[in-house]
Amino acid sequence: EWVSDNSGTATFKVDKWGLEHGLDGYQPFTSKTPGEYKVRFYAYDVAGNNSSFDVYVKVLEPEVPEVEERTTTVNYTVFIDGRVRTGKWTHTGTETGEFKFDLSMVKGLPASYELEEGEEGYRMLQYGDTTSVTFYLTIK
Repeated sequence: EWVSDNSGTATFKVDKWGLEHGLDGYQPFTSKTPGEYKVRFYAYDVAGNNSSFDVYVKVLEPEVPEVEERTTTVNYTVFIDGRVRTGKWTHTGTETGEFKFDLSMVKGLPASYELEEGEEGYRMLQYGDTTSVTFYLTIK
């Protein structure tokens, strides 16, 4: 049953006690636990008409999305005082988004090095799942 004062406007309120304690044998409502819940609403208008109605809510088990494992390969080139070192770093996982490749992933670097003056550290190009990185370093 709906209320009406011919204004076309009704106010609805939810039964807070029913949400917190459960109604008619239903468990208290929570969107975090799968199950069926009963929620009661009250409608009233300025003319004093009022009514109540129940809504039955079903919270479903959350679906776990399938995440595809992917392999990302980084081919790196390191210029150290005019010498060139190349290599490959491969990562397999289910992470999405960007990852940061840094010098700790380069094998066999000298113990002491620094970036060439004015360099940002590396330049990176992305081609699908393969990334090419070039570092410009100088030995301290």
